[in-house]
Amino acid sequence: MATLMRSSDIEGGQAGREKALWLRDYAQTTLDRSWKNRWIGVPLAEAAMILTVFELSAHPLHDSSRIDTAISFLDDIMQDLSITSLDYNHPNVSLFSRDAVPVVDCSDDDSYKSGQSTDGLSGSRTCSCVPAQWVTKPDPHSSWAWRLPWDATFTTREIRDEECRRLSWCALNMVTYYASQCVAFNKEPPILYLNDPSNYAILFPGEIMERMSSSSSIDSGTFSDIRTPVSPSPKESLVALNLRSVLLWTFCTRTLSKVTSMQERGALAAEAFREVTTLQESIDMHVCNLDTGMIYLTKEYLYNTRLIVTTSFRMLRPVTNDPHGHASMFNSNNIKEWVNYQYELVKRATVRIPHVGSAQGSQLTRQPFNVSWFVVQLSICLSLWNLNRDAVETLELAKQLLVPVETLNVLWPCATVQSQCQELRKQLTAACSASNVEGPPPTNFILPPILKK
Repeated sequence: MATLMRSSDIEGGQAGREKALWLRDYAQTTLDRSWKNRWIGVPLAEAAMILTVFELSAHPLHDSSRIDTAISFLDDIMQDLSITSLDYNHPNVSLFSRDAVPVVDCSDDDSYKSGQSTDGLSGSRTCSCVPAQWVTKPDPHSSWAWRLPWDATFTTREIRDEECRRLSWCALNMVTYYASQCVAFNKEPPILYLNDPSNYAILFPGEIMERMSSSSSIDSGTFSDIRTPVSPSPKESLVALNLRSVLLWTFCTRTLSKVTSMQERGALAAEAFREVTTLQESIDMHVCNLDTGMIYLTKEYLYNTRLIVTTSFRMLRPVTNDPHGHASMFNSNNIKEWVNYQYELVKRATVRIPHVGSAQGSQLTRQPFNVSWFVVQLSICLSLWNLNRDAVETLELAKQLLVPVETLNVLWPCATVQSQCQELRKQLTAACSASNVEGPPPTNFILPPILKK
């Protein structure tokens, strides 16, 4: 994986990518041998997850069949180890019923109660993620990244358990990332052990340390640096909120759309909408900007979940006077809100493009696993326009998305992704023509000078 990350076209190039593929095949052979001989443990699952990240990345042999195989292998190992139910007997673990909305109740949490405002209004709460003693603090006008800490006082057993928690939730993120690609391109996502919320009976990453720090059992200099006696529930940390949003999106795409009973679908959609609202209030409480990417990603899952729930509500009503032959699933305000949100994300990427080849551009030149995310957003733009052809703002956003998409396609040559992008460019050009909007500029006009040939 490290070799692939250093093998964009302005660094290791084709030779580097070929070497990465050879190393990947060698690693897979070793993993297969371990699986066959039943040498199964957490390290095997961690190795399988790295290979899954590799297959989700843009590389010369990237295709859906390889991704399906890698994810299925990871899923089999995680199910065999059963580590997603590690904390089943823990008093603070959240449990989810099969085919039920994965709701996390913080009301019985002592940390939550102490963090509530005196007037009882949750909207007035703010997080306490950034300790007062930090010299350099995040500000709302720049991007920040944060690494979840470890507790130096942990025993070997406690380290192993926390490692299993982080592995389990990271695996969920991997399969959900791929499921979002499948949904965007009208492919049925795989049904897996890992994307069923009822299989999770495990604390969120860092949750055990937050609970220990709230009881003053952790020395200064560790996790207690970001906890205070009035901090919100550990289940409202940035990490926990991100994973709760992933669980909710996963439920809505896996279960909600498959429910045939209109009454049951309506009830589930209503409960999912309430949970979206709760999560939105909790993420809005985080004014810390401690991890910009995680906050944005959480909001993206929440917004996309809201669209799914809105679709379910509208399907419960008869559709009339639909000039395009589709249900009016999204109104103009829904679309404008989504477009404005995505513009902020695209802006953060495009400002790095002139710096490709330097350290400032490393998010483009060292992250081949992010290529598909931009392609998915481009596909969603066109899908929204097809649902509401008056929403030309989605076409303007799609043209902006072409800038990072086609830059990344040059940096990370991949026949499958390039074919998808060529088709999306054709669809965008046709959509612009149909809407009397100026079409997208030529690819060579978009690229930064260092990538022009």
